[in-house]
Amino acid sequence: MVIKLYIHILRIFVLLNIIKVYTQMLATPESIDKFICFLTKHQKIPMKSRTKLPCTFCNIFSSTTWRPGPAGPSTLCNKCGVNYMDSGKRHRTIDLVLKKGFAVWVKKDVNSWAWNEDHHANDADHRIKLWIQRESIRNKLTITLNPSPNKKRRL
Repeated sequence: MVIKLYIHILRIFVLLNIIKVYTQMLATPESIDKFICFLTKHQKIPMKSRTKLPCTFCNIFSSTTWRPGPAGPSTLCNKCGVNYMDSGKRHRTIDLVLKKGFAVWVKKDVNSWAWNEDHHANDADHRIKLWIQRESIRNKLTITLNPSPNKKRRL
């Protein structure tokens, strides 16, 4: 089963390279996200009640509403989810970034609008582990499918 999945993934990589050569187009973030979703949909994720899992930012267990965050649906409490939202006039004030292989929550400073490191995310949480996997795959694919300008000239 696992070998068949790896063979299927290898075929997709070959197909992506063929498409890239023929169309000379760079990979878009949307296509990379779709590819990551395809790769990770074969993984079985243990389902748990969202009332038993804490907010991935502030670690509280109870909230009036659970909102989507970078680690998936229902991973942020209402307060943190509103801070994470980016819609209309409200800009995102918290975000999860990958720094040296670790998930780090960052906050936007109100006065300078600079992003400051707030705290490390809980690496024991399976939702954060899956986010780290997706983000590292996204970074690798972005680098390989969108080479630097110097590499583009050599190709």
